[in-house]
Amino acid sequence: MLPAFFHQTPFFRLLLPFITGIAAGFCYTIPAECCILACILSMMISGILLWKWQRLVPHRWRWVYGIFLNVFLLATGIGSVSLQSFVPSEQTEQGVWLAIVDEPPAEKKNSMKATVHIRANLTNEAASACDEHVMTYFRKDSLSRRIRQGDLLVITAVLNPVTNAGNPCEFDYRSYLARKHVGRSAFVESGHWQQLDSYAQGPLFNLANRIRNSLLDIFKRADLSGNELSVASALVLGYKADLDDVLRNAYAASGAMHVLAVSGLHVGVIYMVLMMILKPIPFLHRVKWLRALILLASLWLFALIAGLSPSVLRAAAMFSFIAAGEALQRRAYIYNSIAASAFILLLINPNNLFDAGFQLSYLAVISIVFLHPFLYGLLSFKHRLADNAWDLACVSIAAQAGTAPLSLFYFHQFPMYFILANFVVIPAATVIIYGALLLFAASLVPGLFEALGWLLDKFLYTVNFCIFFIEKLPGSVILGIRFAGWEILFAYALIAAISIWILTKHKTALLTALAFTALWVTGATIRSGHDLRQQQLIVYHAQGNSLLQFVDGRENTIWYASRNPSFNASGFTDNQRIAMHLRPAPCNLLDTALRTEKEPFLPGLYNNGNFVQFAGKQFAIFTRNMPPQDAGRFSIHADVAILTQNVNAGIPEIIKSYHPGVVVMDASSSQARIDRWEKECVEAGVKYHRVDRDGAFISAAADRVFALP
Repeated sequence: MLPAFFHQTPFFRLLLPFITGIAAGFCYTIPAECCILACILSMMISGILLWKWQRLVPHRWRWVYGIFLNVFLLATGIGSVSLQSFVPSEQTEQGVWLAIVDEPPAEKKNSMKATVHIRANLTNEAASACDEHVMTYFRKDSLSRRIRQGDLLVITAVLNPVTNAGNPCEFDYRSYLARKHVGRSAFVESGHWQQLDSYAQGPLFNLANRIRNSLLDIFKRADLSGNELSVASALVLGYKADLDDVLRNAYAASGAMHVLAVSGLHVGVIYMVLMMILKPIPFLHRVKWLRALILLASLWLFALIAGLSPSVLRAAAMFSFIAAGEALQRRAYIYNSIAASAFILLLINPNNLFDAGFQLSYLAVISIVFLHPFLYGLLSFKHRLADNAWDLACVSIAAQAGTAPLSLFYFHQFPMYFILANFVVIPAATVIIYGALLLFAASLVPGLFEALGWLLDKFLYTVNFCIFFIEKLPGSVILGIRFAGWEILFAYALIAAISIWILTKHKTALLTALAFTALWVTGATIRSGHDLRQQQLIVYHAQGNSLLQFVDGRENTIWYASRNPSFNASGFTDNQRIAMHLRPAPCNLLDTALRTEKEPFLPGLYNNGNFVQFAGKQFAIFTRNMPPQDAGRFSIHADVAILTQNVNAGIPEIIKSYHPGVVVMDASSSQARIDRWEKECVEAGVKYHRVDRDGAFISAAADRVFALP
C-alpha cells in the first residue's frame, strides 16, 4: 500500500527533502553560494543519468538517481531560505517617509495597526529610495479609521527596532515579524501623516482592493453592522480587520475559528458556482483549456481579494490542480494535489513552513482526506439527514484529530463542543457565501437588495448567537493545557503509527504506537517530578509596572504594583503558568504583601518588611512607599536587591546596608532613574540587571542567580 502511495504522489516525494532543506536552512547558516553549487552539480549529474540511464546505470542502481535528485531538492530548500534571509535593522531612525499600506488596518484600543511598505525617505534635499516593511500604529481618530490597504501616505515617525520583552515563555514577536520581513515599528501621531493617493500597490493588487472595498461597501449598504458585518467580511472576503477580541475568543472557544479563515470550504463553493455559470456555455465544452483558464483566473482573483492568506493560497492551489487536471482529462490524486500546492507555496515563500495557519490548514486537509472515509464507514444510516449529520461529524472529528497536537502547542486550549459548533458553522458558511453572492448580484435591484440584506443580517445574527451560546456552555473549553514541542513529535508519531496500522493491519505498527505511548507517559512523569521541585523568583518586564512571581512546586504567588487599574497581573503571567504547570495564583499588591507578616503566601516564603527569604535566598525589595532602612540601624546581607517604582534610594546606600550580590532594576521606574542606578552600580563594581533592557530576571533555588537573555 505504501509503495503504491509513493508511486501515485510524486510531489510528496519531492516535498519531503525540500521541507528538510528549509528546516536545515533555518537551523544552520549555510552560504547561498554552496547551495547553488550543490544544486548545479546534482542537477547536472541527475540530468546525465536520466538522459543516458540505460547505458550508464543498471536498473537495480536507479536509486543513485534518486539520491542526486534528493540532494538537489535539499540544497534548493536550504538555498531558498538563504536567498530570502532577512536581518532586522537595529537602528533607530527618525524621518519623513513615503509609504504604502500593505494590509487592511486593524482597530486596536488606542490605535490603528497596519504594516506599511516604506518606499522612500523624504528630506529637504531629495528623496532616497527605501525598501522596508514596518509595523505601524496610527493614533486612532476619525481620519485614521479611513486608512485602507493600498493608500499612499507621507508619515513623520521614528522607526524603532522590534524587540521582545524578554519574559519567560513569551511569544517571540520579533521572530514572527522577521519571518514577514518586518524588522522595525513606528507610532504615528495624529496630524503626522497625510494621504497622497489611493490604490498605489500595483495594477493587480489595486484591482483586488477596489473589488474588495466595493463588496465591503455593499455589505454596509445592506445595513450589516457590528459582529454580523465582521463575520460576513471575514468569511466571504477574508477581511478580518474588524473582528474584535470578544468575537474571536467566542469562535475559538467553541471550535469554529477555522470558518473565519477563507479556506477549502469557501474556495470550493466559489469553484462550484463558477462551474455552474460556465457549464451552460457550449463553446467551453469543446475548448476545455479556455474553461480551465477562466476558472484559474477567477480562483486566483478571489484569493487575491481574500488577502492571500496561507489557507486561501493552499485552497486556490489545490483547486487549480483540479481544474488543470480536468482540462488535461486526468484525474487528480488528492494527496498529490495537496503536496504540489505545498511545494509551490513553500518555493515562493519558505517562511510559510513556520506559519501556524499554514501548518494547521494542511494538517486539517490531510486528516480529513485520510481519516474521514474510515470514520464514515464505522456507521451507516438509511435516513439521509442522519447520514449527512454523521458525515459532518466525521469531518469535524478527522480535522480535530489532525490539528489537535499543534493547536494545543500554539493555543493551550481545547474546545469540547467542536462537533456541535461545526454542525452550526459549516452549513451556515455555505448559506452565507451563497447569500452574499446573491446580495452582490442584487445590489442594483432596489427592494430585492434590501430584502436579501435583511435576511443575511438575521441569519448572521442567529449564527453568532449560537456560537456565543456554545461558548457559554459549562466546560466549553479547557484552558491552560501544557503541550511541549517534544510532545508534538510524540503525538504525530503516534498518529502516524496508528494510521499505518489501520492501513496495513501490521502488528509492528501497533507495537510502535504502544512504544511511543509508553515513552510519552514516561516523559510526562519525569517532567511532573521536576515540576514539584521547581523554586524560582521571577521579576517580569512589565513596562511601567512591578510584577514579581514566587514559584514553589506547582504553587505560586504574584506581587504587583501598577498605576493602571486595568493591568492584569494574572493574565500577564499566563504563559509562564502554563509552561511550569502552575495552579492559578493569588495576586497581591506589592506594598501590602511586604507589610503582611506571618501570612503563608507559600510554605517556604517568609517576609519582614523589605526583607524576603525564599528558596534559600534573601531578597531586599524596595518600593516608593517602602524605601531602604537607615544604614545606621542594621546591616544585613541580601543575595538580590530589587529596586522598583522610582524608589528614592542610591546604590551606595543600598550596598552599605544590604551588601547585595546583584541589584535588579525593574521596568516600573523611569529611564533616567534606571540610568543613574546603572552608573552607580558600575562605579561601585556591583553586579546589576536592567529588566527594561535585559528582560525578566530569574533567581533559581540553586546557589546561583541568573537572568534570561
